[in-house]
Amino acid sequence: MHFTPVLLGRISLPVLSRFVLHSSAYAVRLAQEVRKLNLAILGYERQHKKLTQTYRGLPLRWKINLSFVSTCLGIWLLGAFSSAYVFSQYLEKQSEEQLQSVVTLAQDEFEYRVNSLREAAELLSKQPSLQQALLTKDAQKWQQAIQPLKPVLDVDIIQVFNADQTVLLSVRKPVVADTSLALGAVKESIFSGAFNLRLIEANDAYFSMLVAAKPVINEQTQTGGVMIGNAITREQLQGIADNSGGELVAFAGQRQIASTFSDRGERFSFDHFSTDSQYLRVGDTPYLAKIGMITGVDGAAVTLVAMQSLAPLRQLQRRLWLNALWVSALGSGVVAMVGYWTSTRITRPIEVVTQTAQQVIQTTDFELRAKV
Repeated sequence: MHFTPVLLGRISLPVLSRFVLHSSAYAVRLAQEVRKLNLAILGYERQHKKLTQTYRGLPLRWKINLSFVSTCLGIWLLGAFSSAYVFSQYLEKQSEEQLQSVVTLAQDEFEYRVNSLREAAELLSKQPSLQQALLTKDAQKWQQAIQPLKPVLDVDIIQVFNADQTVLLSVRKPVVADTSLALGAVKESIFSGAFNLRLIEANDAYFSMLVAAKPVINEQTQTGGVMIGNAITREQLQGIADNSGGELVAFAGQRQIASTFSDRGERFSFDHFSTDSQYLRVGDTPYLAKIGMITGVDGAAVTLVAMQSLAPLRQLQRRLWLNALWVSALGSGVVAMVGYWTSTRITRPIEVVTQTAQQVIQTTDFELRAKV
């Protein structure tokens, strides 16, 4: 207990010495920086004083000329660069409006497909010949009944289910010919007696299908169901993008299901598109992206992202600013000459009157007159 103060003193003395040493070094550096700042301020004040004395020593004509020409140049440059900025913003807005038209076009196309599937499912489920074929479980009759409707339906798959949920008939286009589909939710909706329009995944291919499922009811008895659908593929998106000049990416929930970037190996996370309109880069190319939602689909939110390259816009803006710079430089010379000529015309009478007044003071000849 008696050795505790001595021990603490021995321990704290080196620590205190290091602290004082570091504090002193920091104080020296701080003083040096303050001295440099004071020297810079002093130099600025001397330069300002020198320029002020030079300006005061100029003749009246030059004082007025400098002020007038500087004002004219300032107005000219401000107007030139303000015009370039306004026009640049106008080009940016035009690009956003064009991209919004791409989103609207894609939404209209998908909603048209949604409505077409809904109407086609209603048509198939209410055809008397199809209902009779399902009642007799005759796949050949179904095939014959569907054959004349194929050009009207324009779908990638038609699948007919018996009352025991087995597949009676499956008609597919080549794009989905060998694809296994996850049909659990579709069957569940059909045999619960509800119409359903949803996205389903292909188990062995990287795309999804937009399908409409409808129960087939004959004399108030459900005899089975029908499902029709269209694959959402890169080719489908490309057809829309070719008409609009943009790129499209489709998401089901958080999962990308199709993209016009697919041939370039680009993959996107939905987290990239957190706002309605935003800028991002794909490789070395800047893009503007806008989001559009597809309504009427059960089970998953379908989102379309339209993207447009900003490279042409940026190039046009660079040319605009370069032209504005050249116009400003050439115009500044013209403005300076015109301003100098104008200010000279203004200051000449003042200068003559001033000189005459000085002569009157020096000679006390009050008969002198200024010749303006």
